Amino acid sequence: MRVIRAWPIAAASLFVWSLPAHATIVQEVSAGYLDRTVVDGELKAVTDPVDPLTDFRTASATGPYGSAIAAIGAFGNLGVRGELKAPAFIDTFVNITNSYVPNLTGSDRNARLLFIIDGGLLALDAGEGSTLAFDLSLRADIFTGGGDNLSSTTWESHIWMERTATDLQTTYSDEDIGAAPGMLPWQIEIPLSFQSFDIGVIPGAGYAAISYDVDVSARAVVFAEVVNYRFSDPAKIDGFQEAPRVEFLDQVADVPAPPTLPMLATGLALVFRRLRRAKGAAT
Repeated sequence: MRVIRAWPIAAASLFVWSLPAHATIVQEVSAGYLDRTVVDGELKAVTDPVDPLTDFRTASATGPYGSAIAAIGAFGNLGVRGELKAPAFIDTFVNITNSYVPNLTGSDRNARLLFIIDGGLLALDAGEGSTLAFDLSLRADIFTGGGDNLSSTTWESHIWMERTATDLQTTYSDEDIGAAPGMLPWQIEIPLSFQSFDIGVIPGAGYAAISYDVDVSARAVVFAEVVNYRFSDPAKIDGFQEAPRVEFLDQVADVPAPPTLPMLATGLALVFRRLRRAKGAAT
């Protein structure tokens, strides 16, 4: 299932620095649900060449054994939630893409992407073989003003939960977002945190393309005592300064040129020395 919901669930928002004539902002949400007899799903997306988007998109899927919902609101706030009450499969997915974040400073600049994780909860108490997967990823592509791709950088965080015959196995990989065991043995809590990652040097007159993805899925096998998840971003979105946003750092340092005054002094000393030698030879 893929579902998204604008309340406390996953995400962050894109800081839109783009020029309406160039930028394309894409919002996409999807929810899917599968049990033994029912396949249900929904996909909703919106693409707009003018930013910021003011559209709100929600996708949901539901059945006798579970439900999922995903949502994206204006300025990029987004979230996902899902629940299983019996053997079934759900998946939720959200994406925001900003195709044009320009460097308007006129010189090469180091840049980093800032974003907020509002928090979430993953819970898996089900039959052997049941799983819950959490995937959060951001990607930044840097281009010259002419559109040549200079570099690609990714930031990813993954959590994998699986019920074995004896216990619950949990694996954390890539970036650490502070996720840790919760109050109950089958829970993983994701705390509020402020995140950043370096995306490289954006050349003067160049730009970056930014993508933000959240994908959470759960599968219950045999039985589902407690299987649910939620992940959310800031509950209140005020405008462009919300996260994730690109921050330009200090100008990239040039190769230092030799100091002018010492060079001049050295040159003058050589000239005077030659003049003295020439005068001595003349006498």
